[in-house]
Amino acid sequence: MLRTKRRMEFFAFYDDQGIARHLERMAQKGWLIERINNYFWTYRKIEPQRLRFAVTYFPEASDFNPGPTENQQTFQEYCESAGWRFAVQWCQMQIFYSENPAAVPLETDEFSRLQNIHRCMRKNFLPGNIVILIMLGILLGLQLLSVPRDLLSLLAENARLITVTMLLLAILSEAGMLLGYYFWRRRPVVLLCAAALSGISALTLAARAIMRKKGFAKETNIAATAVLILFLSIGFGVGLPGLSDWMRDSGLFEKQPAYIYTTQTGSSSWDWEVYADPIPLKVEDLRPTDYPHYSYELTERSSPFVSVLKASQTGFPDGLENERLLYTVVRLKQEVWFRPVLDSMLRAEERFRYDGEQDSFLLVDAPQWGADEVYQRHIDGEPQPEYYVCYVPDCILQLDLSWEPTAQEITVIREKLGV
Repeated sequence: MLRTKRRMEFFAFYDDQGIARHLERMAQKGWLIERINNYFWTYRKIEPQRLRFAVTYFPEASDFNPGPTENQQTFQEYCESAGWRFAVQWCQMQIFYSENPAAVPLETDEFSRLQNIHRCMRKNFLPGNIVILIMLGILLGLQLLSVPRDLLSLLAENARLITVTMLLLAILSEAGMLLGYYFWRRRPVVLLCAAALSGISALTLAARAIMRKKGFAKETNIAATAVLILFLSIGFGVGLPGLSDWMRDSGLFEKQPAYIYTTQTGSSSWDWEVYADPIPLKVEDLRPTDYPHYSYELTERSSPFVSVLKASQTGFPDGLENERLLYTVVRLKQEVWFRPVLDSMLRAEERFRYDGEQDSFLLVDAPQWGADEVYQRHIDGEPQPEYYVCYVPDCILQLDLSWEPTAQEITVIREKLGV
């Protein structure tokens, strides 16, 4: 039985709200965060439940301390008295969770929250990454020092080409992280200022054109345009902070659930977000089901190299019988990416298990899929209804069901998903 698992996560250290939402979704799936570092996060198996997570930052905390400081212990005790249980620490980041949907938030002042994050970033994230960026720049400079005199040597030596390429990628990665934080801290101002400048330009150009058409003198037109720019700038400057707060609090750019479904467990009640996205394949297309509260979620992404359709249909722990259907359709736009993408997807499925359990995807003979290759998950030698169905050279179907599909159901799956 799977008790823990490790996943590679790519959250920025300062993305407190994104981390909290992610951990809440994992708890709904039955996984509670246990250990955390820059990339690999360890989760412990629990009963699926709706937990609230709070991510806060304590500047005094450090991974170099032998244990929590006295002030840190006091802070954790305060949080526990408010109904928040300590989960895990990541440098200055402190993660708590609560089973009480009405627990008092640990931080209520948005300005203080952002300032606290920035203090921790200045202490931990920014100095370390700036030093790394400088060191990488020095190493790259040493590699390129001889280029003006001996370019052929660089182009002819694979080892040097690889070294220079890796250094460039590392520098871009470090610079990207620093710029990402810079724009994250200022993203409402950056976006809204761009909109403000566009609005001011459009209005002043329109006013100038009207005055020219009405025959106003050049000096009058210039003076009126300057005054208009001044007042518009003041107006936008006063209105931008309020508009920024409204956009942040309204959830305007977040996907909204179709409704909230409440379940009862003993004396506790839980609210679940139910979505109604138009997914191309549903459980109802494959077998009868009368479960009334399925949540349908759809995500689509595309790039010059690949397009990805990811969909899920899931129920909730309410005592009613329901099925699970999750699938991802990957369509490669260049043949060269097929094998690397498939191999990386299979590697991402690796699990860390106790009690000597063996978990792997094995190549199986499954002609009913009409595919070139079919990989099926096996746990301790027992096949599971989870598949990677490969249509070489341009399509990979990842499928996870709660039952073993029949040949007739497989035909419907292929028709609905176009594979």
